[in-house]
Amino acid sequence: MRPRGPRHAAFSPGLPDYEAFSFGRWGQILACTWRRLPPALFGHGDPAGFAPLRRAIADYLAAMRGVRCDLDQVFVTGGSQQSVALAAQTLCDPNDTVLVEEPGYPGVRGALLGAGLTLAPVPADGEGMDFDQTSPAGKGARMAVIAPSHQYPLGVTMSLGRRLALLDWARDHDAWILEDDYDSEYRYAGCPLAALQGLDTRGRMVCLGNFSKVMFPSLRLAYLVVRPALTDAVRMTLDDHPSAIHQPALDAFMEEGYFASHIRKTRRLYAARQQALFAAAARHLGGLLDFAPAALRLFPR
Repeated sequence: MRPRGPRHAAFSPGLPDYEAFSFGRWGQILACTWRRLPPALFGHGDPAGFAPLRRAIADYLAAMRGVRCDLDQVFVTGGSQQSVALAAQTLCDPNDTVLVEEPGYPGVRGALLGAGLTLAPVPADGEGMDFDQTSPAGKGARMAVIAPSHQYPLGVTMSLGRRLALLDWARDHDAWILEDDYDSEYRYAGCPLAALQGLDTRGRMVCLGNFSKVMFPSLRLAYLVVRPALTDAVRMTLDDHPSAIHQPALDAFMEEGYFASHIRKTRRLYAARQQALFAAAARHLGGLLDFAPAALRLFPR
């Protein structure tokens, strides 16, 4: 892999606007929670994470993403790649085949390869992953890893028909679906789309999300949501937990409404920037590209 250097150029993916985040408020909350940190958190703590934060995540996902879960199903991790690796080690055996989106996020592929799995790339188009259940890969795969809300790097949203077909595939083949709810907070037009996990009636879904790309990358906090029957298996797979210092602060940040306020603020900010980008692209790239953001077609041909 190429060494990772500073990413401050235009159009660098996965980087929020730091100036839009209230670091002053975050610092106050962090200082307050540190002064009142429960003595139990000075030790190893619960490998699944700080229980109040897991409850806050479960409440947030139920209200905003339509995810059905309680705190016992939520595991706090150190990032999306750790969540992917944890799910892969729990659900798959070495050399199992996993369907991945093509193109897709390299970090997901690295975590899956590190777990000893075989990747079967499936093309993604304007409706998301376009897979054939009757193909050899579709018949033999143990898991599919997708980002249905906001596919990386194409930005498309998986259509309802393909979501239902994917759930049918998992049911018929006794397979798993790992849903990366990447960037789902930033939908600028149309009705909010619930997570795919909310449509699952057979318990074949595992869902992950990340705070680092919404707040700031060095936070290094993410989560993994599994079905109740898998919680013991995930706990056995856990080797340790991320730092407990920031978890009580993030819990307070969410419970006191600052996280929801931050999402509303940045959604307006990023929507305006998207409009400016499309307007500039129409002036300078007209006739060269089609512009079709999710749920909003600004420049139809």
